[in-house]
Amino acid sequence: MPRFPTSPRVYEHLQRTTSVLAANEYAPIAPVIRVTAEDRDYDWVIYTDASDRGWGAICQNTHTQEVIALQKEWMDELQCGTYRGPTDEYQAFLFNKKHSAHAEPRAAREVLEYLKEIGRLVAGMRVALVTDHEAIVRAQRKLNGFGGIGRGTDLNLLYEMVYNWFHWDHLLVLFFYLPGPQNPADQLSRVIDSSNCGEIRRVQLNGRQLPTLRNCYCPLLEREVESILWG
Repeated sequence: MPRFPTSPRVYEHLQRTTSVLAANEYAPIAPVIRVTAEDRDYDWVIYTDASDRGWGAICQNTHTQEVIALQKEWMDELQCGTYRGPTDEYQAFLFNKKHSAHAEPRAAREVLEYLKEIGRLVAGMRVALVTDHEAIVRAQRKLNGFGGIGRGTDLNLLYEMVYNWFHWDHLLVLFFYLPGPQNPADQLSRVIDSSNCGEIRRVQLNGRQLPTLRNCYCPLLEREVESILWG
């Protein structure tokens, strides 16, 4: 059979790959990730929620007890002007069914990005993000037990960012679930101040009483209160 010409670069790549495999050097495994349901074990506990109007978040620094309320109105394809907004309970159901898979992870991502931009999140911190969107939380059980990937673009973008932070900045984000009616950010996502024209609005809420992580669900926790997760 005739032999097709092969570029010398192919042989170079094969030789480099073979050398690496032959050396059989060890690679460090991921560090141990401690998952608990104690607020004090995290630097920030963040509650997020999204609706057809926009998103809201309440962020508590567990060391300083600083509480920040954040809010943003959708100004693009999720904007009410495009969707026309839910007019009754059934329309609200249709919106949640169609758009929550994009709105909720996008809200979580924008909140985390904003807190990092203003210097509230820095390398080495531990963050517990609480959401009422179950898909975000359950995705942590995928990909070798830490983090997940799904069909939703915004869910993938959220986890891509979280992975990069964990790998490069040692900034850990874990996700917890809390039903919508108990989520303190629920009202912020529905009653929107439209004067900000899509900009993030920030208000200090120091002294606000918030639910604890003990009231939340995280699939990374075993039946005991806390467990050790090997990433």
